[in-house]
Amino acid sequence: TLFRSNERMMWRVNKMPVAADTPTPILGRQDSRRNVTIRLPSLSNGVWIGPDENVNRVTGYQLEAGTEFTLRTTEEVWAIGDGTNQSTVAVLWEFAVPV
Repeated sequence: TLFRSNERMMWRVNKMPVAADTPTPILGRQDSRRNVTIRLPSLSNGVWIGPDENVNRVTGYQLEAGTEFTLRTTEEVWAIGDGTNQSTVAVLWEFAVPV
């Protein structure tokens, strides 16, 4: 099951800038987090995401404009742009709160 009877699920959204050529942290570590969805708007440049500041075009997972990617992680998420212009990603995360 995704949640227990002694917790409730919450979610938040942030829009985060991603530098064109420098790894950028877009989400910090959160032990109570269940899922994170990263969406790249259709009028954006591509970005690559990864679990740490070593993300690059070889080690990262590519997101193209107009796409989104959901993963289940409590760890940090980093992103880097395509080397030309800054991009903005929408980051939605779900997390548990004790009741």
